[in-house]
Amino acid sequence: MTELDLYLQHIPMIAEIIVRYRKLSAQQYEEWKRKTVEASPDAAKEFIIKVFTVISAELERETV
Repeated sequence: MTELDLYLQHIPMIAEIIVRYRKLSAQQYEEWKRKTVEASPDAAKEFIIKVFTVISAELERETV
């Protein structure tokens, strides 16, 4: 499975994260992101960071 396949498989979960983020303050979101990355297996960290990058870009796009 490629990274793209993994990303596409998890689009519903990523969308759910975006919806949940809207209920958090920026500080709460950053803390949650940090804890999530720290708790992730090393093999998944790079992918998770990329997912958070996509989420952040989408949220910034919505606020413009």
